[in-house]
Amino acid sequence: MDPVLSSYIFITVKCSPTPFDPSVFNWEYYMETNPDVAQGHTTEELAKSHWIYHGIYEERQAMYGFDYDEYLDMHSGENIASDPSIPDGIEAIRHWQYFGIQEGRRGTSYAMPLRRVGIFYLGWHAHAASAMQYLEDEDVTPQNVQDIIDLRAQGQPAQIKNILYDHRDLFGPNFDLYEHAFHFHYHTKPTPGYYCIYEPKPPTPTPSFGGLPIQGCDTSIAQTHAAQLWGAGIDYVIADASNLSEKSPHADVIQLRPLEILFDEWQSYGGMTPQIAVLALVDTTSSDALWPLYLDLYDDHPNTVMRDPYTGNKVFFVVDNDYDNQGHDAPGAVQQAIAANRGKNDVTVIQLWGLNSYEDEGPYEWWFISPCIKDGYWTADIEGIGSCNQAHTLKSPIGSQVSIAPSYQLTHASQPGQSTGRKGGLTFRKQFETAFTIQPDNILIWSWNEFIAQPQTKTLSIYSTGLECIGPDECDEEDGDIPDGHSAWTDTYASEYSRDIEPTYEYGDFYYRLMKSCIYYYRQQDSLPGYPECQWDQP
Repeated sequence: MDPVLSSYIFITVKCSPTPFDPSVFNWEYYMETNPDVAQGHTTEELAKSHWIYHGIYEERQAMYGFDYDEYLDMHSGENIASDPSIPDGIEAIRHWQYFGIQEGRRGTSYAMPLRRVGIFYLGWHAHAASAMQYLEDEDVTPQNVQDIIDLRAQGQPAQIKNILYDHRDLFGPNFDLYEHAFHFHYHTKPTPGYYCIYEPKPPTPTPSFGGLPIQGCDTSIAQTHAAQLWGAGIDYVIADASNLSEKSPHADVIQLRPLEILFDEWQSYGGMTPQIAVLALVDTTSSDALWPLYLDLYDDHPNTVMRDPYTGNKVFFVVDNDYDNQGHDAPGAVQQAIAANRGKNDVTVIQLWGLNSYEDEGPYEWWFISPCIKDGYWTADIEGIGSCNQAHTLKSPIGSQVSIAPSYQLTHASQPGQSTGRKGGLTFRKQFETAFTIQPDNILIWSWNEFIAQPQTKTLSIYSTGLECIGPDECDEEDGDIPDGHSAWTDTYASEYSRDIEPTYEYGDFYYRLMKSCIYYYRQQDSLPGYPECQWDQP
C-alpha cells in the first residue's frame, strides 16, 4: 500500500486523536530503536514526518510499550486485523487505543499497560517478626495491638507493654527483646503469620540487636505475594526504602536485604509478577549511600524492574518531603544523579511523598496519601461527604496519578477524628470513585503489607487513643509526652485504622477481594456501563 494512503487511512479511521499520540509514538524512542531512520531525521518534526508517511506503513515500533506484531500475536483469537483494506499495524493501533488501554491490556509481552495499577509494598518486618519468633520459642503467645484492644473489650487488664516491653529481659539482663524488635509492634496478624522477607546474605554474619541475632524467615512468601498481586490486577509495586539513606546493619535488615530477596524471588518465579520500583531516601554526598546498590538491583534484574512505558527507562522514586531530603541534597541534584545511573542515562526519576495539597493538584510529583476534600479542605469524615474528589498528580514523566487507600490519616492514625478508618470498605470505594471519574494513567494503592509501627510520643502534644505509653523512652513527662500518657501511632493503628490490603486474621480477605473487584470494574468500565463503580466482589 502507498505510504500516503496508509497515513490517510490512519487518520480517517480515527484510531487516535492524532497519529502522534504518546500511546503509540515517542520520537526519541523511535530514533533510538530505528537507527536507519535516525541517520536522516534528527529532529522531532522529521521523526514525525517519517512515522506518518513511512513508519506506520512499515509497522515500525515507535513507543516502548506498544508493538504491533506482539499485540496482534497476544490477541490472535480476537480477529483484530480483519479488514484487508487497512494495514494490520493500523488495525492494531486502533484496537489498542479504543479497547486495549482502557482494559489494562499490555501493548507488548514485556511492558506494563499504559493505564496501570500499583501498590506500596514493605519488606521491613524482620525486627518485629524475629521478636515474635523468640516469644513463640519460649512458649509465650505473641500478641498485637488489636489483640490488646480486644482483650480490654472483654474486661481484661491488657496493656500495650504486654506485647514486647514486659518480655524485654526474657533471656536475661544482658539481652533486650524490646530493643531487638526496634520498638516495632504488629498491629494485626497477617494470614501467613508473622513473616518477614529477610535472611542474611552469605558470608555476611547474622546481625544482632538487643544482644539477640535476627532470625531469618521463609522468604518464599514473596512469591506468594507475587501470585496474589498479579491475580488481583496489580501491575507494579513500589518497594519502600524511604527510612534510611546510608548503609548500616539496621538498613540491611529493613531495606537492602528485603529488596534483594524480593527482586530475586520474583525473577525466579515461574509465573507472571508485577514489576518492582524502589522509593528511596537518597543522599548523593555519602560514600555509604544505599541508592547505588538499588540501581545495581535494577541493572541485575532487567525483566523485573518497573519500566517507563513510553521510553523503556527504569523507574525510580525518590523521597520528596519539602526539606531537601534531610538536608543532604536539593531534589534536582538527586534526580540528576540517579537518572544518569553511572553514565547509562536509563532511569526515569519521580518524586513521591506523603500528603498532597488540598489547595491545588500537583503537576509532577506523586503522593501516597490523598485525603478526601470537603469545603476546600482535607477531611477524615468519610461518611459526611458525597464524592471524595481527592487531589491528584496531573502530569509526571509516566503520566497522571491518584492515590487510594482503605484508610488514611491527616495527622496520626490513633488521634480521634484524624483518621477515616476502613468503615467496612467505604473509604476505599469512595477514593476509588475518583479514579472512575478522572481515568488516571496510574492508580497507587496504599498499601499491601505495612503491619508494624513504632509508638510515637515524646515530641507530640496531642490526645491519642493509642493506649498507654510503654516505657521510659516513651513516657518521660519532662520531654513533653502526650497529655494523658498514651502512645500515638502515626501511620497505622490496630485493624480499623490500618491501610493494608493483604489478608489478615482480623479482617480476612475482604479488602483483597474488594481491591480486585475495583480494579476489574475500573478496567471494564466501558464494556460494563451498568457498573459505574467497584462492587464488593468480582463476579
